Amino acid sequence: MAFSRRLLSGYAGQRAGSDSGHAADLADDGGGSSFPAEQRSRWLPASCRERVKEHLASAGDLVPGLDLPPEALFCWTAADMEMFFASGGYVKPKLRLLYYISPECPQTIVDLVSPSLRMQNWACTVRPEPGNTPIFVWEGSRPSIDPSPTLSRGGLVNRVAPVLPITRKVGMLRALQKWCSCRRQEFPPPWYPVTFELPTSLEEWKQHVSQHPAKRWIYKPNGGARGVGIILVSAVEEVDSPERPFKERCRPQRPEDLHASPLEERYFAPTGIIQEYVQDLQLLKGHKFAVRAYLLIARVQPLLVLLHGAAYAKVCGQEFDSQCFTQADLFRHVTEQEFQKMGGQVHEDWKVRPVMLLEELAQELADETSGSAEVWLEKFWAQVQVICHQVVDTFRESLRDGAQLGMFEILGLDFVCKADGSVSFLEANRDPSWVIDGGAKKAIIPTLVTDLLHIVLQAHGESCTSIADSLQTCTGRYKFRVLIDETCSREDLEAIGCGREKKRNSAFYEGEEERHIELDGRLLLPCRRLEMGDFLLVKLEEAAASSSVRRSEVAPDGRDELRSFLQTPSTCRGGW
Repeated sequence: MAFSRRLLSGYAGQRAGSDSGHAADLADDGGGSSFPAEQRSRWLPASCRERVKEHLASAGDLVPGLDLPPEALFCWTAADMEMFFASGGYVKPKLRLLYYISPECPQTIVDLVSPSLRMQNWACTVRPEPGNTPIFVWEGSRPSIDPSPTLSRGGLVNRVAPVLPITRKVGMLRALQKWCSCRRQEFPPPWYPVTFELPTSLEEWKQHVSQHPAKRWIYKPNGGARGVGIILVSAVEEVDSPERPFKERCRPQRPEDLHASPLEERYFAPTGIIQEYVQDLQLLKGHKFAVRAYLLIARVQPLLVLLHGAAYAKVCGQEFDSQCFTQADLFRHVTEQEFQKMGGQVHEDWKVRPVMLLEELAQELADETSGSAEVWLEKFWAQVQVICHQVVDTFRESLRDGAQLGMFEILGLDFVCKADGSVSFLEANRDPSWVIDGGAKKAIIPTLVTDLLHIVLQAHGESCTSIADSLQTCTGRYKFRVLIDETCSREDLEAIGCGREKKRNSAFYEGEEERHIELDGRLLLPCRRLEMGDFLLVKLEEAAASSSVRRSEVAPDGRDELRSFLQTPSTCRGGW
């Protein structure tokens, strides 16, 4: 700071004598009250002022009462900071905060994300600028910018690094295998089809097929999307045979595969999964459908996860027929909309069935069966909530080691519904389809993006409000609902006890303190502070003081208890 000290003699004395009130104004607002309002950010990360005070440029405290404006951490170079302090705050480099959107993002994302971010007085950039770290990063399908500088300053990035494995087919399989093993539960859980990794478990799969010859299978390449690389399998010989071993049927995916004819011969990928095909499906007028729901990891420390209240159904264009199960029948079995749009290449008079809002699907199903759409929706969402809790559990521990505050992510989770009313989980998708190609998506996606940005900003902001307050100010027709919120304090649990005379904690329902169940070694409690129908998972050891907690010598399976609990009148009976 030699240059600073030389300039300081020319500026600091004059400043101290002629503008003593100016220093007080700067101190009131982190050193930035005199900057033009149009340069100031309307959002600042939590603890930003502590970061400013700890910054090397502030350590010298050359002018009493003069601090860096918090925005400077993102947009000033070392020379800018030196000049600011050397001049006693009279030389003010421009505060120009940027948000970055990857050039790979579809125009829809640019159009949806930008308005909320511009409201913070941020300008958009699509390329990294030296000396100007984006305060917000929205990545595309492939990494295009180093997120570390943004995260180290308290900024936001739409990627949760430890979650990446579960968004790939093999990663999800391994995560669920590990999750079941840690809980001494049989794999797979009831809501996930029997699945094997190829080529690692090829022989194990062949043995399973010999014991269950009636099963059908669907092969999915690791990292595949939009239906590319999917192969329908009815027999072992279609995967591995002495005449043509599996390794000879493998080939890395090529860019041109994205544009290949949808029914041409396909190769297996170097890694992938082969999954039991769910045959006893609930159908919509004879057609297979799958449901896409949205899971938001809004904050990683402490963990905050929400499930969006809207979902849509993707419907196959050809009628379902379990006996027609060759590659020529892919359009009966693969619901991915980008794949279904290719049907016109192989079928005359092809019509893509538009995606449907979940309530529209429920009503049509009810009309077919003379049932109740409300009951169907209640049952669907109750199962999805439980599945989402357990999916989050597969990567929850990894967040503690590999996640960094400022990371967030929105995932698209795919489900199919069985004829008996149960729900099966298929996969989690990073970058769920943002294309607004129908009325259902138009009703969901724009407000979903706006609300998720509002929640994420509030969860990480300097003026952080409660999640309940954040949800109340969301504007969408469909609301996010809290699944997991780790901000629950130990005091909340200490107030729960059987026969203990303590001040009643307003977070819990009247008379609900003794109502709980054990699920996989945890205590499940209804919690008013979040939302009715949402549940707070709390480690049993954290509630040891509660006499109502019964410890089990063997970790219970939990499904029967959970089903019973969800059916009691005090839980949420409405849909979303």
